[in-house]
Amino acid sequence: MKTALELIPPQETGRQTDFTHEQKFDSLMDAHRAFVAAAGRLLSVNNCHEYSGAGSAKFTLCNNQGDEVEVMAEEGFFFSIDRQNNTYC
Repeated sequence: MKTALELIPPQETGRQTDFTHEQKFDSLMDAHRAFVAAAGRLLSVNNCHEYSGAGSAKFTLCNNQGDEVEVMAEEGFFFSIDRQNNTYC
């Protein structure tokens, strides 16, 4: 079985972009609810394209055999990226 470094193609175009976002909440409970919601979105890999909007890549969570799985992401899982006709696992 190939390692992740052997499977992931090198970046040929584009650039790195770092994004930050800050929100303030009136209470600790409100902050906690927002955190839980955001964490759920991050771990829900198969739905990322729904949050990103039209034209975004489609991410698919896979097990170690490359089979698509419909679960929340956990350590040891992989994901494939379909960038409109170019799929990388």
